[in-house]
Amino acid sequence: GDRGHAVFSTAHGVVAELQLPAATRDVVRWRRGALLGPLLRSLRHDQALVAVLSDSRRVRLLRWQHGELAEQVDFRADDYIDDLTDRNMSKRAARSSGVRGETAKDAAQRILRQESAHLLEHVAGVISAEDAALPVIVGGPATAAGALHRMLLDRGVRAQVEPGLHVLMSLQELRAAVEPIAAELAHAAQLAVVRAMQELSGADERAVWGDTDSADAAARRQSDLLLLTPRFLDEHEEPAEELIARILDGGGAVAV
Repeated sequence: GDRGHAVFSTAHGVVAELQLPAATRDVVRWRRGALLGPLLRSLRHDQALVAVLSDSRRVRLLRWQHGELAEQVDFRADDYIDDLTDRNMSKRAARSSGVRGETAKDAAQRILRQESAHLLEHVAGVISAEDAALPVIVGGPATAAGALHRMLLDRGVRAQVEPGLHVLMSLQELRAAVEPIAAELAHAAQLAVVRAMQELSGADERAVWGDTDSADAAARRQSDLLLLTPRFLDEHEEPAEELIARILDGGGAVAV
């Protein structure tokens, strides 16, 4: 399937059972200590993000996490605006909105623009308050998506417009569109971490490369973060698992 599964057990029974965000190869090991490499490989795909689709009347807010897309809120502008259009009023030329030189249709369009702006402001506020740390992808017609994108950037949210996304898409269509975007964002985040480590390994020597130096640092409990490649996990399972155990035991973190 699309998801993986991990079970950790001892001679006394199962001690932990986890649903993984991505598929993993079948591995069964009986060893001293947990086998964490396959689990970490799956977790590296777990890039959470927010998708927001907007037009002038409606905004859908969705969250991608653990390989699943869930719709959180469906915001809509006030429905009463339709009742203000000329089609619901007499066709006599004297009919107007009550504002000099403004027809009922003009008034309806003006109110719709105001309600749309209020709607987008509200949604931007919700996202910045609840999901400000997550990347946000924005879809919809250029005018609405562009306006919402600017509002999010003004609030310090990492947002980007994704052409091709629109409000009427089904969850299945959205999932197919969002999954590769999440993978791309995860790759970019991993690349940024590696580049940061490269900078730290310069004159300051605050980072080391290679299994020997990494093992020495782990043994001295001088590692805050251990970075492992999938290839190293595959080709050097036992040394990798020993490194992972030492880093975690010393209070550090591990990432693939």
